Amino acid sequence: CPVTLDGRVPPFVQPTDFDKKDNTPYGGIRPRSIKWSQILKFPPIQPSLFDLEYGGKPMEIIINQDSINRPPNAGAKTGYRRSELVFAQNSGDDESARGVKTYHWSVRQGRGLNFTHEYQNVWHERKDSKANQFSVHIGALVGREKQINSRFWKVIDQKEQVIWTSPMDPVEWENFAITLDYERNTIQVFYSKAYQRLKPVTAIRSNHNDNGGQFHIGVLKKSTRAKDPEKDGYQELGFQESQIYGGIFIEDSRSGCISM
Repeated sequence: CPVTLDGRVPPFVQPTDFDKKDNTPYGGIRPRSIKWSQILKFPPIQPSLFDLEYGGKPMEIIINQDSINRPPNAGAKTGYRRSELVFAQNSGDDESARGVKTYHWSVRQGRGLNFTHEYQNVWHERKDSKANQFSVHIGALVGREKQINSRFWKVIDQKEQVIWTSPMDPVEWENFAITLDYERNTIQVFYSKAYQRLKPVTAIRSNHNDNGGQFHIGVLKKSTRAKDPEKDGYQELGFQESQIYGGIFIEDSRSGCISM
């Protein structure tokens, strides 16, 4: 299938390459005081499903107590701890956010998460930042802690509805693909483990895909007991947590082609 943007990591790339602008297809969100090479590692593990033939390698994205984002001309978002890579070219006017696109990634557990918190791991954020066309979470969903097991993945649509859940595997690669049809306003989720072929795990569902956006991959940890989710709540001291990703790419599925 035609690849619109490729985020797989060639074997010669080093963590310091992410410190230099325009050296990778990614932008990103992280504390200004921390370099990517300090929180992005290449663990010596087997590659993911879609890295095998490509020759790509896994990358680990780390957060800690200092992972506080301070946007320009705005106050620090002290309720979150976050580090994520963003496809820098993927804007509302870009070909990767219109037509029919399938977003691929694989994820594996790294440094242990605290499942009493909610984590947002992968999402496609609208250009106006007011919503996500989809988001993928693990941990205790804020406000819905008792509804879904905290160790289950939750795929959430643009209306904040949980459209699919599955137990997180603590040791295997887990492979995801989500197709957004920007013309018909639909979404469909695909999933598999290890090196198994992807399979559809939802029907094609209605979803508001307007307003373009950006594809985020990483770890956003929300506070517990927060009155204002962006600015307060509890985050423990001294933690270091991560997720390992591989096989990240966006493909054009207008012809119906989806890499399985």
